[in-house]
Formats: sequence, C-alpha cells, structure tokens
Amino acid sequence: MSPLTRRLIATISAVAAALALMTAAAAVPARADDKDLAKALAAIAAIALIAKAIDDHKKPKGHNGSWRRRLPAACAVDLRSRGDWQRVYLAACLDRFGVRRLPETCEDTARLRGRHVRVYGERCLLRAGFRPE
Repeated sequence: MSPLTRRLIATISAVAAALALMTAAAAVPARADDKDLAKALAAIAAIALIAKAIDDHKKPKGHNGSWRRRLPAACAVDLRSRGDWQRVYLAACLDRFGVRRLPETCEDTARLRGRHVRVYGERCLLRAGFRPE
C-alpha cells in the first residue's frame, strides 16, 4: 500500500471512532454532568493520538532521510545516446516525488519528444548513494 493510502485509512478510522464516541456521548441522558463530557473528549483525544502514532510509525525511518534516496521507477527513462542505451531519471518527475539534493555532477540534458529536459544519469546516481525502487 502507498503511504497516501495508509494515511487515508488511518484518518478514516480515527474519524469513524470519533463519530462513534460522539454518538455515544449524545445518547447520554440530559442529566450527564461535565465529567462525562470530559471523559468523552479525552477518549476522542486518545483515539486521535493513537491514529497519529500509527501513521508516524508507518513512515520510513532513517538518520539521514535515506528513504528519500530512492529513485522512483516511474521517473526512469531509457534513452539511446551515442549508440548505447542509458537509463536516466527525469528531473521534474524526481522533484514531484520529493527526491531532493541530487548531485549536480549527475545532471545533464536530453532531447525527449522534441524538447530538452533535465535528466540525471542512473550510474552516477547509484555511485552517489541513490537506489532504484
């Protein structure tokens, strides 16, 4: 599952639990005092904290953001250059996927569908510590 799907599921679960608690709190007789309301609010807050902890736990870990050093397969393009096929990664695509701090030495331009685009060579990125998905 993608991180976006996991986050969506966690959010929907937290909202459903909060609505269930609010419905239960609304069903309490009119003579309920402030303590019952405080308990219901505390339960909602606890569920929200649990949902956030679950969401945070599923995020990739790493001291130096190593999970950001993965090269999305969707950004890879095979180009023919000087009679050889080379795999490159499109700079605009990498930017959309949040891949940052790419080495300038790996940057190049290529002609793709009649346009000049910025690309990064796969071999150079591998030497710089990036890994393909």
